[in-house]
Amino acid sequence: MRLGAFDHLTKPIGRADLALVLSHMMASRTERHATRSVATEDELIGSSEAIRIVQKQIGMLADSDASVLITGETGTGKELVARAIHDHGYRGRNPFIAVNCAAIPAELLESELFGHTRGAFTGALADHAGAFRQAEGGTLFLDEIGDMTLAMQAKILRALQERVVTPVGGKALRVDVRVIAATHRDLVEHIRNGAFREDLFYRLNVVPIHLPALRERIADVLPLAEHFLARAGSKKQIAPAAAARLVQYSWPGNVRELKNAMERVTVLGRSEMIEIGDIAFLEAAQAGSAEPTEPTSWPDEDLPTALARLEEMLIRRALQRTAGNRAEAARMLNIHRQLLYTKIRRYGLDLSEDRTNGVGSPDAERH
Repeated sequence: MRLGAFDHLTKPIGRADLALVLSHMMASRTERHATRSVATEDELIGSSEAIRIVQKQIGMLADSDASVLITGETGTGKELVARAIHDHGYRGRNPFIAVNCAAIPAELLESELFGHTRGAFTGALADHAGAFRQAEGGTLFLDEIGDMTLAMQAKILRALQERVVTPVGGKALRVDVRVIAATHRDLVEHIRNGAFREDLFYRLNVVPIHLPALRERIADVLPLAEHFLARAGSKKQIAPAAAARLVQYSWPGNVRELKNAMERVTVLGRSEMIEIGDIAFLEAAQAGSAEPTEPTSWPDEDLPTALARLEEMLIRRALQRTAGNRAEAARMLNIHRQLLYTKIRRYGLDLSEDRTNGVGSPDAERH
């Protein structure tokens, strides 16, 4: 149920029971779409195998208190994953506090995390609770923990081991907080270089989650682009040539760069169709990069496997756009309906399981 099932029925299943569950499901879906708002900005969008693995990990981790270490390049959505783990678990009703360890000067980070008492140092005009206590009962997200000094790492390790924090100038206090950390750095290499504590690494790395770069999951590029267009309030469609260019681009800035690109074409584009000329700035960005990159970093797989992945992505998108109506999806794909049924079974495309990424439209047809 946590992974996306709406309800369950026990055998023998009566028609009345089935009809009741279906009516409740449709009412819930209608209400969900009616109240859908800015909160959907934090959905984890994607249908690639890599993202589906992450979505399943989120479902399994949500109600756990285990520490999580999220790794991946800048802009891949590490905080998005941390928020999803928090929101889908029992701690979701309590605060989610995010602290960027790289953005706060080292001399202020201790106060920011653990708090301080009035008069503890010059400028401490009032008591400050600190991020650990602000996140009481909820989740503390430590972003870019690989940039933290060794002295602060030792204090974080003690807080994680003993569940106790000591405000600057104050007494030790017990806290109930789940800690999720993230970094774009290679912490194993940092350990070898003496820049990161090995004991802290193992304390944080109870459950590792790696977010691949966008160039490594090209099946997610177009669904993400369409999502960001919708988020920007745009009704623009992406022309085939422009779509091909989006897939071929290497996206060094990852999902964040794609989001910015879609916001840019929303503002500057003059027609309802996004043509390849509207995204010409991507060519300039790639040409001006310090290191030349290949047009696309394709997955390491054979041609039949790659074609099958592309076919699955196109079928999934058609089903999404038609709210699960298979007959309409077959017309959109220009294939026979029976062939579509066969491919749906082959790829196991039960869209009711995709609640995490916003997909969940029931099949409009009944057999």
